[in-house]
Amino acid sequence: MVATLPTDQATDAYYRGPFEWVLEEPVETAEVLADFPGVQGLRKEGTVITFTPDPPLEPNTTYTMALDYCHGSPEIQFATSELGMPLEDEDLLGASYVIDLTSGEFLESDLVGTVLTGFFGRNLLVQVVEQDGDDIVFRAAISDTGSRGGLEQDICRRTQDITLDASELPYIQLELAEFNFGAYESSLTFHRFALNGTVSPDGSYIGGMTWSITVSANDLVPILQAGDVETVCETAAQLEAECVPCPTGYDQCITVSGHQVLAEPIDAELEHIETAEEHPDCEVEE
Repeated sequence: MVATLPTDQATDAYYRGPFEWVLEEPVETAEVLADFPGVQGLRKEGTVITFTPDPPLEPNTTYTMALDYCHGSPEIQFATSELGMPLEDEDLLGASYVIDLTSGEFLESDLVGTVLTGFFGRNLLVQVVEQDGDDIVFRAAISDTGSRGGLEQDICRRTQDITLDASELPYIQLELAEFNFGAYESSLTFHRFALNGTVSPDGSYIGGMTWSITVSANDLVPILQAGDVETVCETAAQLEAECVPCPTGYDQCITVSGHQVLAEPIDAELEHIETAEEHPDCEVEE
């Protein structure tokens, strides 16, 4: 066994999982043993065994798991973090966060994830701009600099106000059929963008975040400096990814996802921008 998530004696496990056992090679008969119900799965060609609790675990609680396979039944004990506890104040109006999609771990091939997200070059900025009953409106924007330090809004890019169901607070979910994001020296349209996580009890951060993006191979041709879509798909295949029909049924798309991402607090007021490159302070380079 190479590693586990969480590690033995960890005190910051995410109450929703998934929990993982990383093996050197696939073991078809491996079985997760846990003192709570859940669903077992596989990823990365069977070398990562996952276990997702169902229902979610209790915050700030100790649990035990083991993996029963040919090399024995190694056991880990861990405690969940504070995430999942009720919010101290359910009024999140004005709260702003920065999300670096290149952080955390990629759920598919690390190679394709690193290559594709390396071209995004931007952070995702979000702010709660409306809150009414079970509805929360997040304003989504992109940063104006690289993913390792971008905290300012790019006023040359349009924003999107996204309404989500807040009835499950502190857990939140976002899903868009289309989202325009800064990429390399231009922009990139995601044909599907999904994000979920849990707001901390004091509202200061969002943890346990998982994201998924679906990108048209045609849009990647100039970004990857490829000759055509076929070349993009061949490159993706070499990186252990694949092109599949886009959600719209047209073109070929590639999906990348990741987890263990943290949305950190920032002091920012995100300005609503209806159309790209039309803000009076936007300076577009020729």
